[in-house]
Amino acid sequence: QAQAYACAEQGSCFQRESRAMADTSAFDKAVEQVKTWQPSKSVPTDRKLILYGLYKQVTDGECKGDRPNMFAWEARKKFDAWMEQKGKGREQCEKEYVEELAKQVAEFS
Repeated sequence: QAQAYACAEQGSCFQRESRAMADTSAFDKAVEQVKTWQPSKSVPTDRKLILYGLYKQVTDGECKGDRPNMFAWEARKKFDAWMEQKGKGREQCEKEYVEELAKQVAEFS
C-alpha cells in the first residue's frame, strides 16, 4: 500500500497509510472549523474538553507527564481530558473528533 508522511509541529514525522488520508482531511477541516465556529449557545466545558482530549491524542500521542496539582484546576481538567483518550489510535480519535464537533455544531448553533 502507498504510504504518506506527515510531520507534527515539533518536526517528528510518522507514517500513515494512504487510506486514512480521507479521514485526516475531515479531521483537518474540523480543526479549522472549530477555530472560526461561533456557537449561538454556550458549549459546556465538559464538551469542549472532549474535543481537547481527542485533539491532543491525535497531535501529541499518549498523555505524558504528571497530573497537575489541584490548584492548577484548568491544566488538571485538560490533562484528565487527554488522559481519557489513552490507548486510542490516531484514526479513531480523528473520527471521534469529527463526530463530536458535528454533534456540538448541531446542538449549539
